[in-house]
Amino acid sequence: MKNKFIFCALGAFIFLAIIGMPDSASAAVNLTVPYIKEVPAGTSGGPWKNACEEASFTMLEKYYTGKKVMNLAEGKAMMTMFFNKENILYGSNVNSDTAQSKYLINTYTDYNAKIIDNPTIAQIKSEIDAGRPVITPHYGFDLHNPNIPFLRTGTSYHMMVITGYDDAARQFIVNDPGDTVDGQGYRYGYDLFMGTIHDYSYKTKKANGPARAIFTYPKLVKVAGSPRIYYLHDNIWQYITAPSVFVNHHWKWEAVNTVSAAWLKTFQSGPAINK
Repeated sequence: MKNKFIFCALGAFIFLAIIGMPDSASAAVNLTVPYIKEVPAGTSGGPWKNACEEASFTMLEKYYTGKKVMNLAEGKAMMTMFFNKENILYGSNVNSDTAQSKYLINTYTDYNAKIIDNPTIAQIKSEIDAGRPVITPHYGFDLHNPNIPFLRTGTSYHMMVITGYDDAARQFIVNDPGDTVDGQGYRYGYDLFMGTIHDYSYKTKKANGPARAIFTYPKLVKVAGSPRIYYLHDNIWQYITAPSVFVNHHWKWEAVNTVSAAWLKTFQSGPAINK
């Protein structure tokens, strides 16, 4: 059975979309993250006018499953799934703070989320260098993006995906789902961007909470040159022993990401998954 699993895994990995790991010494890096607007083509009103969180989650689901572009129908379907889950769990699909966002990502996607308090520019860049996009919540008015129609009567809570950075220009490169004109690859200056990072506060109903970011990483990984596949969660890695485990857990081969052995060792070893 072991040999059969290795054979199947090697065959499947031929088709994996391996996420490239940029050179950490680079002055400019930009990951290829599929883009979708919070109000995608063919939609309007309802939950779509406040869907920056769901759009951000969906972009990274496609990224971590090896997609380079977004299939609009699939993207809209996944965003709708999040609306429905939020309505059931929280009674609303508006304004998901980082804790709620982390739960939704960890429960309903093929990648993981962890919350980082008071993130620094260096920390964010390090994640990008390792091929791991970052999700950030913001007080939107202070972004001064003329292409985002925030309402003065609203909370101005906003969320987006950091895909890269440019040290020469001192700018982050983002997929901003709220930008109605040029959201893919939009740029914000480091200082302005970091100054606008605020979690949503359910107490004040405003985007004036602490500075937090959501760092992301894959759930299923392998190391180059090895057929072994591991499941990551809660700072633990677990070896997956057989193809039947994939079937039982409804995992996808395309969700297996190649990572460095050094990074994998930052996780603690857990029991192997046999069923």
